[in-house]
Amino acid sequence: MIQVLASLIISCLVLSAQNVTVSPGDWDAHGIEITPYSSPSFAGKAAAAKVAAVDTTSLHPLSFFLTNNTGHTIIAYSTVWTVKNANGILTRQSRLAGSLLSKSRGLSIPNGAERLISPVTQASAPSAANPKISANLQAAIDRAKGSFPSNSSVTVSLEAVVLDDGLALGPDSTQAIQRLRAEADGLKKLASDVLAAFNSGGQQAVVDLLSGIVAGPFPSSLAAARMSSADDAYAGFVAHTRYERARDWLHLVKGNAPLVENLANRQANETSLAVRR
Repeated sequence: MIQVLASLIISCLVLSAQNVTVSPGDWDAHGIEITPYSSPSFAGKAAAAKVAAVDTTSLHPLSFFLTNNTGHTIIAYSTVWTVKNANGILTRQSRLAGSLLSKSRGLSIPNGAERLISPVTQASAPSAANPKISANLQAAIDRAKGSFPSNSSVTVSLEAVVLDDGLALGPDSTQAIQRLRAEADGLKKLASDVLAAFNSGGQQAVVDLLSGIVAGPFPSSLAAARMSSADDAYAGFVAHTRYERARDWLHLVKGNAPLVENLANRQANETSLAVRR
């Protein structure tokens, strides 16, 4: 069962004139250590984690370090930044990293490791040897700075964590757990539907299937995240996931049907983790 954790508020006034509050919750009880920007140990951790050619310093006041002492690998986690501007208007930005599928894409956090959690999601070690990756990451960091006005108040909250044994932790106010489940299930089900269409009617049957999905209707991921019912959020995320993959495969299948069939085979057979509720 997803465990709802109480919040412990730690405030700090940062040099950028933003009032940043970190709400770590009762994570210590589960072996998750939160080190906010206000902590004396933050600077040392940031220096040790620095990656050449990628400068995250400007986002540090909005960031925290997550240290994993759970005894398990953290395979996914969700963070929310709630921004209150000078006029009192609230906006929220969320970041979801990781997947329930077998491919973590470098976003998992092994037991004993720590990760800088910032408004720009990144793998544990973005390679400075790849100039394109470094340039894209730096551009994303620069864009993120503009979404947090200097006269705003920001509350940062770790919302959800999923361990490699399927245990899900956190208040999860943005339905991140349902999104992870929906992405894994939606992709596998679409892949199975595509393979069935290939077997029954070949390329044209697949084109018809994917065209029907792309035609909608489907909710946006933002709409699904705002749903109060977990079941409704799950259904919304499934529909959105199917739409996004169907849109990509529809372009491919018209010119390279064997490629889409191969991709569907791999997707249908990919293992995924069952979350313990």
